[in-house]
Amino acid sequence: MDDNQRNHDRDAHNQGARDQDVNSRDAGSQDTRNQSAGNRDTHTQAPRTPAETVLPTLAQSHSGRRILRGRIYRHFKGDRYLVEDFATDSESGLPVVVYRKLYDDGSLWVRPLEMFAGEVDRAKYPDVRQRYRFELEDVPSVNHR
Repeated sequence: MDDNQRNHDRDAHNQGARDQDVNSRDAGSQDTRNQSAGNRDTHTQAPRTPAETVLPTLAQSHSGRRILRGRIYRHFKGDRYLVEDFATDSESGLPVVVYRKLYDDGSLWVRPLEMFAGEVDRAKYPDVRQRYRFELEDVPSVNHR
């Protein structure tokens, strides 16, 4: 078999797989929008658009603390950060928090969920008032009081 025949066969196979995937999604036999992200088989039932992606609104640490996406947290040293999202570390498989500095360059940072939600090390920082490394900041609206 020559290269042209192999390429033609590969392209036909790929087109058939794409057609089958589109048909199975359009058939509506399984609506992935109502499934939790943890139960979805992302290889066979991927959402059609980013708007259909079910994002977790919170992550819960082993200690029971809930961290909310889209909320502002105050670090025990005083700066504020916006929790952008949650992800999974590719090496350890552990959940991480993706957050943005609300000062300077506004860069993104990643920290393991357990560390983000953890308590301040009192031996290392005995004078800190906050109990947790990051605490939810209540930011009242200036327009809706």
